[in-house]
This record gives sequence, C-alpha cells and structure tokens, in this order.
Amino acid sequence: MKRNYIAYILLTASLMWSCSEIKDWQDEKDNIPPKSVTDVVVENINGGARITYKLPDDPDLLAVKAVYYYKKGEDLKEAYSSAFNNTISLEGFPDVNERTVQLFAIDKSMNHSDPVEVQIKPLLPPVEMIRKSLKVNPTFGGVYMLWENAQEDEISITLYRKDAKGDMAFYDAYYSVSGTASPQPRHAIRFDSRIPSSDRP
Repeated sequence: MKRNYIAYILLTASLMWSCSEIKDWQDEKDNIPPKSVTDVVVENINGGARITYKLPDDPDLLAVKAVYYYKKGEDLKEAYSSAFNNTISLEGFPDVNERTVQLFAIDKSMNHSDPVEVQIKPLLPPVEMIRKSLKVNPTFGGVYMLWENAQEDEISITLYRKDAKGDMAFYDAYYSVSGTASPQPRHAIRFDSRIPSSDRP
C-alpha cells in the first residue's frame, strides 16, 4: 500500500511538471492595427468590380476586408481576401449605380487598419445582358431559345405558361453556363408565356 502511495505521488508530480512545460502555440495578441492597403486600382466589370491593391508590410497580416452595400437602405455586406492575395472581387450587383467601398487590412489579433475608400461603378449586370439578347422562336412541339452569355455566368431561364385558371404558373427551368444555348424543343408553350432570366443563387 505504501509503495502504491509513493508511485501515485511520483505520477502526480510528473504530470504537473509536464503541464508546466506545455507551450502556448497560439499567436501573440496585440492591439496594434496594421497599416492600410495602398495603390488601390478599381476595374469595373459586368455586375461588379475587381479591386487590386498593395498589401501592407505586416508579419501578422491576416486578410483584407471590403465593406459595401448592394442597394441603399440595405445592410452592409462584407467580402474578404486572404493575405496571400492582392485582389478582392465583388459581384452580384443588380444595377450600375456608383457605390463606396471601404477596404480594411486585418491582422491576426483582429485589429483593423484605417479604412481606404474607393468608388466602384459596376457595368451592366450579366442577367440584363442576357435578357436583352434572349430570342424565342417557335419550333415543332415547343420553343427554341437563344441567348448570349459571353462571360459564361451560371444562369437559369425559367418558363411559365397559363394554367387552367388563366394564371401564369411555373412550368420548367433551364440552367446553363454556355455562351449560347437552347433547350431541346420539348416545351409546348404558347406565346403568351413569360420567360424571365436570372442569375442562379
């Protein structure tokens, strides 16, 4: 019994010594914010903007955050790009209105730099370009649709037709990323059908 008691004391002392030697491998925290990004260049694209910049020389830099809104009155949105990239892309804007984007450098302690404000003015959204180019022609047993999708965005073309009550009701959807496309002629659709196009979520 005495021998077991001595062994227990030695084991406890060993565990205490081992715990005291465990090193904290987490990054040290501080309250020093990184410097801001510089040399910002904006390239407006269809439905968005591509922003490039020079990253600050900070050893614990984590990411760059963009803060912006899709529409006035809506909640602010955030987008992130890692410290290994010098570009951040913003997409999905529904119009061509000018917007202000704030760029923040963030370090591993989650300190934020002073913001850098830039103006973006998205070009015509891809869905609007596709809608303007959409052509619908009759074919045997259905319709033949053709549209331009130069950027090969993922889109859907939704077909509606009148139901027994005369109301427009969902009939089918066709998904595509092709530059030009047409579904098989399998839709017996009258020309009072409605065919909206949209970006896929």
